[in-house]
Amino acid sequence: MFTTNERDNTSTTDSNSTSMSDSLSDTSTEDSTNELNTIMSMEERVKSVFELPSNDKLINRFPCYMIRIVTLPGWMYITNQHICFYASLPGKKKGPHKTGYLTKKNHVNSPRSFRYYFELSGHVLSWYESAESKYLPLNSVDLVGVIRIDMYKPKKFGIRLQTDTGRYFLFADSQVSQKEWFDELRKGIFLAQNSGSSIRVALPLANVIAIEKPSVFQFAENIKISISDGDDEREVIKEVQHNSVITLSWY
Repeated sequence: MFTTNERDNTSTTDSNSTSMSDSLSDTSTEDSTNELNTIMSMEERVKSVFELPSNDKLINRFPCYMIRIVTLPGWMYITNQHICFYASLPGKKKGPHKTGYLTKKNHVNSPRSFRYYFELSGHVLSWYESAESKYLPLNSVDLVGVIRIDMYKPKKFGIRLQTDTGRYFLFADSQVSQKEWFDELRKGIFLAQNSGSSIRVALPLANVIAIEKPSVFQFAENIKISISDGDDEREVIKEVQHNSVITLSWY
């Protein structure tokens, strides 16, 4: 179902990129035993990390990227009962950082607008009277509390932030600037609301209801898997790229 390089189509690899079946059938009993122990050890780690049942068996693993708000490199593990994904989250030092001037409105229909100097640092968005007065922020938004962010299309170059206490309307000077701020804010929101050190996803194969191959990107083969979780139906898209890296995303 997936297209991968030969070196990636096993649960474990050796220095010669030998396939699992070849390694286990090697005439050297010692080498075969070591390989088998490695496979069993990885399987136990996968079960532990994803809290899988004891009778679940690891079939394969693939290097991949998960695309949600940010792109996270990680691994996808296929067992006989689950599709699992694991990725480490970037540390605080690698969090988003952006500065520049934006126009702010307290209400989208308000005739009054204010131009401030904004700074996004990690999970906090602050604004100041000017770049020279950064010692005293006028206000700030903790991205942990952001419920929704979108590009506000009724107004040119607009970004709308909705928190549990109110809404903020920000306007950039150009479409390029709007996209840059939007991407960095989404990254900050994602990291702020996923404060752990990793992302772990386990999808039961029993819940898979459809598999399709849509043409999402020109540079990638795509596999779209629809799964049902009770009354909630989600769609998971796996894009197998030409460089044999699987991109995992869901909406």
